[in-house]
Amino acid sequence: MVKPCSLLTLALSVALVACTTTEPTPAVPNTRVDDGCTVATEFEPALCPLRLPEIGGVTVTRNALKSPLEKDAAVNCGAFVLTPELVRRYLDAARIVDAADAHRTLDWSPCSAAGRLSLAGGRRAEWTINQHQGGTLRMEGGAVLTLYCPSCRFKPFLWGDSTAPR
Repeated sequence: MVKPCSLLTLALSVALVACTTTEPTPAVPNTRVDDGCTVATEFEPALCPLRLPEIGGVTVTRNALKSPLEKDAAVNCGAFVLTPELVRRYLDAARIVDAADAHRTLDWSPCSAAGRLSLAGGRRAEWTINQHQGGTLRMEGGAVLTLYCPSCRFKPFLWGDSTAPR
């Protein structure tokens, strides 16, 4: 005769194995790792491809913005200036990330820039990009994409433990 606690132990063991052998969860809901998404690590969220329609135009509306949350008077965002060409370069290399994962794993930046995009088909979007390679893209109609560009290691971005652009 099998004891009830032995059955419970067996059931928990099977459940544990089932939970630990599933495919990793990608950054964006309803996508899979084989859709081009990477698996999250302790230091970087899962990254999924950003597939935008062709970008018609880029407008920079604000540069060198300092977040009102940054109370340190010594923090100067004056060097964080993006041109339309730098925005295009960023968007060409940026990846989509889950907003909550980005919040937990990526460095916050008090410096940002913002602007607008015109896309093929007449669509429009608003963008923000921060100095630590993060950003958002608010598509016309309400969808908001959280972005991260780990390969954007060019001025005026900061990365890793850097304190000044390289």
